[in-house]
Amino acid sequence: MKSINVKMSHSRGYSLVELVIAMSTTTVLLAGLGSAVIVSARSFRPESMVSYSQSSATAVEQDLMSDLRLATGFTERTNKSTTFSVPDRDGDGRPETLRYAWSGQFGDPLTFSFNAAQAIPIALDVRSFSLSYTTQAIAGVALPSEQDGSKIVLLVNDSTSLTSREAIRKAMFESWNFVVVTLGLNDDTQSVVAESQEADAIYVSSALNAVKAETIISALKTSRTGVVNEHREFVDDFGFASETDTSSFTTNLNLTNNTHYVSSTSNSGSQSLGSQNRQFWLKGTLAANLNTLGTVSSNPGLVTVDPDELLYDGGRAAGRRVVLPWGVDNADPTRWNSLCQTLTCRAIEWATGLGEESPDLKFFGFNTVFSSQNGTSNIQYSTLATLPENGKLKSISAYVGGAVDQVRFAIYRDNKGQPDQLVVQSAVGNTTTSLAWVTLTVPDTNLTAGNYWLAFSFRNSSQKYRFNSTGTGERNKSNAAVANGFSSTWGTSSSSFNGSRSIYATYEVP
Repeated sequence: MKSINVKMSHSRGYSLVELVIAMSTTTVLLAGLGSAVIVSARSFRPESMVSYSQSSATAVEQDLMSDLRLATGFTERTNKSTTFSVPDRDGDGRPETLRYAWSGQFGDPLTFSFNAAQAIPIALDVRSFSLSYTTQAIAGVALPSEQDGSKIVLLVNDSTSLTSREAIRKAMFESWNFVVVTLGLNDDTQSVVAESQEADAIYVSSALNAVKAETIISALKTSRTGVVNEHREFVDDFGFASETDTSSFTTNLNLTNNTHYVSSTSNSGSQSLGSQNRQFWLKGTLAANLNTLGTVSSNPGLVTVDPDELLYDGGRAAGRRVVLPWGVDNADPTRWNSLCQTLTCRAIEWATGLGEESPDLKFFGFNTVFSSQNGTSNIQYSTLATLPENGKLKSISAYVGGAVDQVRFAIYRDNKGQPDQLVVQSAVGNTTTSLAWVTLTVPDTNLTAGNYWLAFSFRNSSQKYRFNSTGTGERNKSNAAVANGFSSTWGTSSSSFNGSRSIYATYEVP
């Protein structure tokens, strides 16, 4: 049997002296490595980097600007500090006070304080910080003595988290002495309707998500509570008109009626509403008892409807209704001037029940937009219409346009199916490049029930009107009525048709 020899080798050990020397050397080496790591780590600390400092400053600036956009009032405005109020944030129903401040000393922090609590640093090693302010004097909104604490429901998207513009509306309404309750699309529909019934008015802002709000709006249509609607998508839901148009970028509203409570403190005529983006107007089929207070591009814009009055779809208004035409693209209330704020405030007040209801206005003629189109200049066009009862004539409206030029309206008596004596005519008005409803007032004129001919005339051959081929009857006569006025007696017509045109007259029942 073979034997296997295993050779084992033994390594030499370290002496005590060698071991002590080795440990000391290792300690020095580790200490050096540790120092290198610390120095290296410090060189990469974010707060020591320029890019970090810049991003941190940007974040603080964004927070400051976000708070300033919600400011409802200032108590301190210097170049190094500012103190201002913002809408309620902690749920106690009272506004909050915010303060940003810097000492002005190189390297001192920028501090923030909430409701006078101890200031905390929000940016360190500040080397430069300066505030500047752009101010504008805006007249205050005059509040009537009768309006004291009316309860308003402000419909919002999320009642637990208001957007900046929703918060601004709430704060603005509260400054007008309204008690504002915010109800959101996230709340139970039945609860929203029930609480709205207990309120004095409901405000529907353009900030609402139209698709998500449809269910709640449908439920509120029959509410007896007054409604102020700023949202163009709900004009048809509340029965004002079948359509709206937003092709105009005008910032002006033409106040055509300042005898109504909403507009009674404002001057009539075309006036700016502030730096609004754009407005909308009503078109298509209009509510039969629509009361136009102001027009946008010669079309109904600021309008009201009284309780139980006829709507465009044949139904009747359940309560007082108002349309504010400046609610396009989530309109920014910080850009409303004093006139816009006053009209908004008084619209809410009227919806709560202040002021008289509108005169009992009705119409006769055709407030439907027909599909066919025609027109030329220097012709008197007329359409036969029946007034069903005695009334006081207030205005005449026609669906016309196609050019920026002049137009004039009139009304003639009927004599055995033909236009006869001129009753009254309007002043010269204007059309735009788009066909739309143009309303022109006429002197108050008492009419007895019966047949009349509603007439209009253009100055430009590019101006058009809408008509249908079957109807009550149409008569034409050559005359430059815009420049010379309508003929006192119609005389012989140059052409006759069986159709009707999109024209109607508004009258008040005695």
